[in-house]
Amino acid sequence: YRASIDTTGQRGRPSFEIREEQLSYLLEQGFNVRDIGSILGVSVRTVERRMSSFGLTVS
Repeated sequence: YRASIDTTGQRGRPSFEIREEQLSYLLEQGFNVRDIGSILGVSVRTVERRMSSFGLTVS
């Protein structure tokens, strides 16, 4: 699976569409942030930013 790219019509780098449900599910399955980034095809930092915006933590 790859995260889809969300184009806004604005200038700059497009953002990746990563849903809270996706992150929650992968975390519940025991994946770490690095693994989640690999699965979704995004950087570790992107995963960390999205987790922060959704209020998710690695437990």
